[in-house]
Amino acid sequence: SIENHCSLDQQKVLAKIMVELFKEKLALPMKNPDGSPVEILPSPIELKNKVLIKGKRMAEGTDLDDDDDDDDEDEDDAQPDGKGKKDEGEGGKPKKKKEKTKVHPDLSAITYLGTGKVKAFTPEVSGAIPADMMCSYGETKTAKFCRNPDKVDGWIEHNRAHLSRIYPKGTRIDSSNYSPVPSWAAGNQLVALNYQTGDLPY
Repeated sequence: SIENHCSLDQQKVLAKIMVELFKEKLALPMKNPDGSPVEILPSPIELKNKVLIKGKRMAEGTDLDDDDDDDDEDEDDAQPDGKGKKDEGEGGKPKKKKEKTKVHPDLSAITYLGTGKVKAFTPEVSGAIPADMMCSYGETKTAKFCRNPDKVDGWIEHNRAHLSRIYPKGTRIDSSNYSPVPSWAAGNQLVALNYQTGDLPY
């Protein structure tokens, strides 16, 4: 998973390094012979010993929201009193819109799994999203989804053809964990857990 904070020039260098380092192990994005997006991902055995890069790709015409999906943990969870809402900055002033990450074509060309946000778990939306586009969901948002049976049903259907990743909220600084079972039950394939331990006492 690439957390991209590089300039366009450095992204080109990054892509070159990865191509030279991984060589034939690097799995490249898939397209149908006519250039259309793929509808089915390869099986794990087909991708055995391959390196898959996940990250932002150049904008494509899909029903995925083009916002970054990673680590934007729900801000209502961090502020239980309702202060500091998503659209407000310091002093109640409107928050500046986050600038979208620009991606170099060379890096985009080797990014196997694109990222974004799904607007809705409906057959129309999910069916219009290529199989190699995946989304990440914070723990709090996941818990809200799992309490809604209709949402869960749509999510399960979406996950039949797409990958979804769940990650713990950032306030779990004690390395505690949430139960992964509801996420697995909703068909999510990648459910991240905290495994780090306390450091030595010196």
